Amino acid sequence: MRRGLLATRDELTALRDRVARKPFDHIYDALQKRCALVLETAPITERAWRLAWQRGQFGAALQAARTAQGRILDLVIAHHIDPNAAYRDRAIEELKDLAAWSAWVDPVHEDMEADLCTAEAALAAAVGLDWLWEDLGEPDRLRVLQALRHKAVEAYHRAIGRGPFWYNCYHNWNAVVNSGCGLAALALSDDEPNAMEAYHQATAGLRRFFEALGREGGWDEGTGYWGYATRYVLLFGEAVARVLGDQSILHSRGMDATGLFPIYFSPNGKAASFGD
Repeated sequence: MRRGLLATRDELTALRDRVARKPFDHIYDALQKRCALVLETAPITERAWRLAWQRGQFGAALQAARTAQGRILDLVIAHHIDPNAAYRDRAIEELKDLAAWSAWVDPVHEDMEADLCTAEAALAAAVGLDWLWEDLGEPDRLRVLQALRHKAVEAYHRAIGRGPFWYNCYHNWNAVVNSGCGLAALALSDDEPNAMEAYHQATAGLRRFFEALGREGGWDEGTGYWGYATRYVLLFGEAVARVLGDQSILHSRGMDATGLFPIYFSPNGKAASFGD
């Protein structure tokens, strides 16, 4: 597996120097509070989100994958800044639970091979495994790698063969699914031929997103979906730049100015947006 997708362990540890300064001290304080709350709640399991789904919660698996991703990344970052075995162990537990899901597709999309849930779970597992590699035993590493291979990369590859709407559209689905699954494919591409093919499919699919992104960075889905889509594109672009030395995603049309979009659409700090 390729390492250092978004940061190396040394780079995470080096954040200790930043959090002593403003405004990073406030960001770190918020991070610590989130991690403390995680330790007071139950881990995210498939059994829990399936019960929620059966009780009528729409998008239960997607929300579970998103929550697991936030927990894993928060806990690992906090642990590297200020070593805390409780944070590390809980991150490992959340990662292992995520890898154990029977599938990374939300039941509301049961006719799909890959969806938003696939992308969010894939990114969580790939980055989590990268950052926790030295803390995991070989059996656990292999289980997470197998989950990434079968539930993300192969599922994404099969999905494209069926012509999914999200591959040829331009909106947030395109950005999130291609970027999240593309990052997982990149992570496995050093020894998985199919993963490299999936990676190239992901970068090709993102062309629709960039064709729709205005040269001035504007986005017709509003600031909410702009943030969702752009977050995944930036994470994928950063991983590609770090691993392959290719900054083409980060320098694609509109990316140099798109950070101004939510500022222009939030006059006096109040969002003046649109969307669903």
